[in-house]
Amino acid sequence: MIEKAEISIKFYVGILVLVVAWVFHTIGCWSPYWVITSTDEYGTVGYSGLFEKCANLGTVKNSCRYFDWEDVQVSHWFRTVQALVILAFFAMILAILLSILYARCGATNSLRIVTIVLCILAGVFIVSATITVSELKHVQKAIPFVQAETTLSWGFAFSLMGGLLSVIVARPLLPGTSCGLRYCPLHTDSPWLNSMNTEKKITAPPPPVVYNVGDLCGHGAKLDVSRREMPVG
Repeated sequence: MIEKAEISIKFYVGILVLVVAWVFHTIGCWSPYWVITSTDEYGTVGYSGLFEKCANLGTVKNSCRYFDWEDVQVSHWFRTVQALVILAFFAMILAILLSILYARCGATNSLRIVTIVLCILAGVFIVSATITVSELKHVQKAIPFVQAETTLSWGFAFSLMGGLLSVIVARPLLPGTSCGLRYCPLHTDSPWLNSMNTEKKITAPPPPVVYNVGDLCGHGAKLDVSRREMPVG
């Protein structure tokens, strides 16, 4: 039976950081606080995220609604950004599930590599989305005042933090020196799974059988029967 491979502490820390990254991105992704619209005369007049915008002017306070195609803020690049953050959201969920599966049930390093690739892809998607929004934030005015200014808010920062953590966490999830890239023992006692990773072992021949024949021969000599030829007939 193959011995269970030890999972390093840094791998569990990596899973924890990945969960934290997902929480950051989830909060930031669905919040309407990516871009703040403000004027010198009225202060903050509105704010918007990737999926809804809110007005905060006059008698209308914190009135939010989802974007639609007729809104001036919506364009093809904006839809691309929405798609990227949604893909990153589900990629991080899948990466968390695969990393837990690897730690609890055991699997070959291919599963571990897939988890790392998902983390990196999620991070790249999120960082690309945040860079695009930061460059085109003037288009995301919740209320299209000419004199209004736009600034990035905490929802943007949360998603960016989640994306950066998702890329950084790929390092703790990498296989260590005790478990190579091509082979890693399974963490299970399943005979079927163990058969895929069992290595052939060379077993030494059993030691020769030695009998004490002192009582039979009248002295204390020992007889090694493994080297004697037994007469036939």
